[in-house]
Amino acid sequence: MFNLTILANTANLAAIKGELLILLPDVKSSHRCEALGRGLGFESYASAREAAKRNSFPITANGAAFRDYRESRGFAVKASVFYQAVAKVAIANVVSATNI
Repeated sequence: MFNLTILANTANLAAIKGELLILLPDVKSSHRCEALGRGLGFESYASAREAAKRNSFPITANGAAFRDYRESRGFAVKASVFYQAVAKVAIANVVSATNI
């Protein structure tokens, strides 16, 4: 089974949000953010931000939750879009940590 885990912290949330803007430029910001929160296992983007402010902790990306939230709002999007955004940030974290 595929699991993509990333640290939930304010920097990563902002970076994933930025990647989603690049990948889904025609989607309203509030819809991207709320789907992001759901994709990280929270009830909302605001709750994801609040949790990330308190501490940094590992969390598993859930592309299905991201996709399902978007579909509930009448927009079809593949779960892979969310995984791509999270993976890009995760890779940037690895590169930064290893000083490659």
